[in-house]
Formats: sequence, structure tokens, C-alpha cells
Amino acid sequence: HKIKDFLEVEVKDKDCKRYVGRVMLNVKIQPSPKWIQERLIACGLNPINNVVDATNFVMLELGQPLHVFDYDKVVGKKIVVKKAKANEQVTLLSGEDITLDKTMLTICDTEGVLAIAGVKGGKKAEIDSDTKNIIIESANFTPKLISQTARKLNIRTDASMRFEHNLDPNLAESAMDRVITIITQSANGEVVKGCIDVYPEK
Repeated sequence: HKIKDFLEVEVKDKDCKRYVGRVMLNVKIQPSPKWIQERLIACGLNPINNVVDATNFVMLELGQPLHVFDYDKVVGKKIVVKKAKANEQVTLLSGEDITLDKTMLTICDTEGVLAIAGVKGGKKAEIDSDTKNIIIESANFTPKLISQTARKLNIRTDASMRFEHNLDPNLAESAMDRVITIITQSANGEVVKGCIDVYPEK
């Protein structure tokens, strides 16, 4: 299995400074190990499942937000990072419908929006108990844009607050390695060889 047979990433906007993507197959979604749950709770986060918890754990540990999509719900096996269309709609993980504007950066598949970049994930490709295959995103975005978007939408998340503080794009890679290690331990699964890394200005 090679990554390019599974996933393509196209970054159409320079407000995405780096996008690292990896794919894992046959993960088993279940509650996280107790040690991860305890650490998340101690930091004020609710445990959800072993995959989502791993991303939150690494965010707390390294400061780099990560996002996971259900691979089988991503249309066209392609991730496109681009600005939203005027009045484009997305349903958030919370079930809330949000209207975007042309200044906001989105993570899309070939059909529509999967997430508001750096702010919040959408419902469309969320991880649930039937998820088998996943795409992991570790990316870096222009801080000013993320803070503007979060303010306009009145959504402040752990991710947006971190992105607003101008993270080092090099962190995206170490956070990816770390989260893969934790997910492999807690969800088994097979890591597809290789890594997509769009990093125009090192």
C-alpha cells in the first residue's frame, strides 16, 4: 500500500502553509486506554474514542492541533484546501449549520466542505463506531486568518486558539509521527506507507 494510491491533497491557498496527510487502514474504534482518558480529563477535555482522543492528547502535549477524517466518507479520495464560496454551508460536528464567506479557509473533498480549516471539523466525514479507515491531517495555517474566522463565526476552539499563536510549521511533522504511534497502540490498524507533505515555503 502506497499513500498516492489512496489520497491526493491539493492546496489552493497560501494561507495553508503546510499540509501533512497520512492514511491508516483497519483501525478499531473503541474507548481510549485509561491513561489517555485520565490525562484528557485532567486537562478539561472529554474522552470520545481512541482516534479522536489521540489527536487531542498530542495537541495538549505538543501544541499542534490535528484532525481526523473517515476515509470512506471523503468523496473522490482527495483533500482540497481552498477558500469557501460565498454563503457555502457546512454542518459542524455539533450538528450546527454554519454559513461561510469567501475569506474563510476550508478543507474539502471533491464534493464539499469537510472542515473549517484550523477552527472546527464538519459532520460529513466524522469518526464514528463504524469507521475503519482514516485520514489524519496535521497542518499549519496563517494565524491572522484563523483568528478572523473564529471571531466572525463566534467559534473558539482549542485548535483555533493554538493556530492563532503562530505555530512552527515544522511541528506538523513531529505531531503526525507522535499521533500515528499512539493510534497504532490504541486502535491497531495499518499505516499506509508514505506521507503527503505539501510544504511550499520551508
